[in-house]
Amino acid sequence: MRRRWAILVLAVAAAIALVSCAGTPSGGTEAAQTSNAGQFHGSGFAACPPAARTAAGNAAKSAGQRLPAVPLTCMDGSGRSVRLDQLTGRPMVVNLWASWCQPCGQELPAFARLAASAGQTLVVLGVSTKDDPGRAVAAGRDVGVRFANVFDPDVAVERSLGRTNLPITLLIGPDGVIRHVYAGPVLTDAALAQLVQQYLGVPVR
Repeated sequence: MRRRWAILVLAVAAAIALVSCAGTPSGGTEAAQTSNAGQFHGSGFAACPPAARTAAGNAAKSAGQRLPAVPLTCMDGSGRSVRLDQLTGRPMVVNLWASWCQPCGQELPAFARLAASAGQTLVVLGVSTKDDPGRAVAAGRDVGVRFANVFDPDVAVERSLGRTNLPITLLIGPDGVIRHVYAGPVLTDAALAQLVQQYLGVPVR
């Protein structure tokens, strides 16, 4: 399962540090900017959650940092654009990752298991960041990622956070406010469950 990811990492960014991944691989963003729905056809990623009808009202009621109000392409092959700031109503875990980032590949399976066990109590969403569409789909398939993902070739989310290293995990409340930004060591199942419990109050089996 990990062999293909390891090949991708070595071929695209062999010099990237194992603790965190910074920068843009050569040619990655340029290729990503030409992406369209067809490049995500058959990706296996789930459909992205719908925008909450009360998104505007929630934004007016609660202050705090939110995800940027930019449209990003859902990677389920539908071509649908998603504004992450409108995905309110349920607590959400957002993971920024890339195929060229080895720590991302190490912790993505934990997010896949979280998504499978959380059911409707929690939204798990991936943000494929400054990546190549084909490599992102292949890498996600390689580690069994089925939860919803959006494509962010222009690093809008990472830039809004003032961060430069991947992976990054966001814990977001039902009101759309970011409760916590995690950018530490690779997350295990136990560490991820602890973050979800601590910042979102959602127990994870």
